[in-house]
Amino acid sequence: MAFNVYKMRLKPGSADDDATPFKFCKEKEIVGVGHEIYMDRTYENVENVEEAHWEYEAEHYDPDNRSRFRQDGELDSDLRYILKEIEEGDYIWVNKENTFGLCKVTGDWEVLPNLPEEERDKYMKNDIQNFRYVDWAIIPYFAVPGFVRRQFSGRFGTIARIRKPINDTTRALIERLFEQDDYHRQDEFLWTEIQTYVEETPADELINLLGPTATEDLVLLYLQEQGWKLVGSSLSNTQAKIECEMYRGDELSYVQVKSGNASVNPSNFENYDGTVFLFVGDDLNLESYEHIHQIDPDDVMAYLHKNIEEAPHDVLSGVQDVVEYE
Repeated sequence: MAFNVYKMRLKPGSADDDATPFKFCKEKEIVGVGHEIYMDRTYENVENVEEAHWEYEAEHYDPDNRSRFRQDGELDSDLRYILKEIEEGDYIWVNKENTFGLCKVTGDWEVLPNLPEEERDKYMKNDIQNFRYVDWAIIPYFAVPGFVRRQFSGRFGTIARIRKPINDTTRALIERLFEQDDYHRQDEFLWTEIQTYVEETPADELINLLGPTATEDLVLLYLQEQGWKLVGSSLSNTQAKIECEMYRGDELSYVQVKSGNASVNPSNFENYDGTVFLFVGDDLNLESYEHIHQIDPDDVMAYLHKNIEEAPHDVLSGVQDVVEYE
């Protein structure tokens, strides 16, 4: 059976100003999206629903609002996932600020017109009209894996499938998190187990497990071991191109750290007066830039292995999550 994991924002566009879609969905044990269809019909199969969306779109099309269909005629991603692609047994991560829910899909698609009329008002208020039944688990923030937090740090629309790093290790972690009843902070880290895991696990897989803050902390600590001193005031730099500035003697350097699938264009740094350190998942072609260097993840992980007890807690927690749930 396929193991699919999704991320979703519970913020339907037509919800009332005082609506609480996240809370409502948790209470009803559902996840869903908007897009009204004809309320005077019942829908027996997904083909009926898709046809009704087509009819409603043609009759009520508003160029100022996003179409529910793509240019190729397929349902837009939020409807397509809810109605057709998400399957029973799949997992869906949702969040509201620092509150994270992990939902396991328990049933097929459903639409609001199929519900009794007296139940519809609250669904309409929260603009939940196409939905799936799920079992909810609220995961405390400290227990949410870094790679999951990172998924919500960028733009992705309403729903998207998480493809990296979904593997046997993260699958076991997600399943155990969902089944866990109590989440206790660890007063002491599992030093030996963490060190062994860091030593035996490929660097790219480790980096994928960490959140953006943990990755940045680790890279900056690695550079400090190389003799570079952090300029604290530069951490609040408004230039989105760099994380911070660092000095080593009379040398100046600039650092940019990207995690996950985020990319960096080296040409953005060609006029920087100093050394530029880039940490990014993709291999960069830097032959024409003598002052720009890509940090090797293997070097950063080697640093972590040698200095495991000095690593920030968010780094250790990200690794221990996996160690505990393997």
